[in-house]
Amino acid sequence: MYYMNTNHNHTTTKIITLNGVQTIYTISTDGTITNTKKGNVLKHSLCGNYYKVSICHNKQTHSVYVHRLLALHFLEVPEGENIVVDHINNNKLDNSLSNLNWITQSENILKATRATEYNRVPESVRTEILTKYYDENRTAKSLADEYDIPLSTIYTIARKNK
Repeated sequence: MYYMNTNHNHTTTKIITLNGVQTIYTISTDGTITNTKKGNVLKHSLCGNYYKVSICHNKQTHSVYVHRLLALHFLEVPEGENIVVDHINNNKLDNSLSNLNWITQSENILKATRATEYNRVPESVRTEILTKYYDENRTAKSLADEYDIPLSTIYTIARKNK
């Protein structure tokens, strides 16, 4: 189940809170994080596949993910446990609010597995599958059997290439 707040048509700035305590930093809907005491914009650093920033608070440095800060401050956080921020288009560097939403950790794992399976299929094979699926009206099941790939991957190929 996806949880998404689509009310993000204008740029807004909010004070960043860590563990419920306000900091001297603000975050805007475009991901800009500013130290309000010094007036400088923090640089995002690439850590793995995600952008992070370092925030000093109560004489401690906290390394935090930009996408998580955006979601916590601008998207309605759903009730429940094991809720994580998802990049809808699977591009972990795209932190636009329209690309972020909350999903359960199990949904996130399933989504990542499907994306990995899709990317393992070469482009030329995806083209063959699409031709057979749309032009020859082959079933997804028959194509999954023929190419020895999961049925869900066939559906993903069809959905991404409509």
